[in-house]
Amino acid sequence: MDTTATELQREIHKGTNSKRSYEEEFWECFEQGMQKYPESKILVINVYRKKERALQNIVRQLFRASRYVGTPQYDHTLYLVRVADRKVVHVWSIPDNATCIWLPLRENDVPEDQLELIQTIKSFQSGALDCEADKLNQKIVEFNKTGMMGKNLFAKK
Repeated sequence: MDTTATELQREIHKGTNSKRSYEEEFWECFEQGMQKYPESKILVINVYRKKERALQNIVRQLFRASRYVGTPQYDHTLYLVRVADRKVVHVWSIPDNATCIWLPLRENDVPEDQLELIQTIKSFQSGALDCEADKLNQKIVEFNKTGMMGKNLFAKK
């Protein structure tokens, strides 16, 4: 089966079950997180992409809710969701290892909308995302205690 990158991306965003979309799986994960962490005012939603070793064209997306930001890793997308109004903030997306290697090398050749991804990759490679994860965890603890954050992540950009 020969597919283009666009077709593969469409299949990936259909979700692990072709009857459910990425968004439907996201909100299902959110609801499960609310049941598991009812006291949380902010939920962290992690989406991991896992390639099946035995089946070459199969990519699974695993949705996991937690109270805190974990360590950044390859094939990982991180969202924060404010429980009160279900406001979602995309924090970062880290692509696979190969993309993290070659995309920064082609920085001058990529479209402008990909420059943010390249900056995220560089931050991941330098360890800056680990520091950002620690700061986010401190802000989440503060928000869960007081209902307020110093730098509001949910402000309109």
